Amino acid sequence: MIFAHRGESWFYPENTILSFKKGILSNCDGIELDVHKTKDNKLVVIHDEKVDRTYFGNGYIKDYTLKELQRLKNRNLLFYFNKETYIPILEEVLSLVKKSKVFLNIEIKNN
Repeated sequence: MIFAHRGESWFYPENTILSFKKGILSNCDGIELDVHKTKDNKLVVIHDEKVDRTYFGNGYIKDYTLKELQRLKNRNLLFYFNKETYIPILEEVLSLVKKSKVFLNIEIKNN
C-alpha cells in the first residue's frame, strides 16, 4: 500500500487541506496524519507539538486556541496566501477523506 505521508507533503505544505486534496488525487491507497489537542480542546491536524517549523509563530499547540492557530500563516512562502494551508481540524479532514476511497492512518500525539 502507498500512503501519502502528511498528505502530498513532498510538493505541498504538510498536514493541510491542500496537501490532503493533492494526496487523494495522486491515487494513493491512504493518507497518514497527526493530531494534537488545542488549548480549547479541539483536535487539529499537525505533526509537531510546536508550530515553529511549519507556521509563522512559536510555541506549543496545546497553548493555542483553534482560532489562534488558524490565523497562523504557513512557512512555505510559495503557499503563503493559499487559503487551504491553515491548520485544519480533524473533522474537516475526515469529511474530505470520507468522499474518497483512501484509507486514513491517524497518529494521535500525546503532549
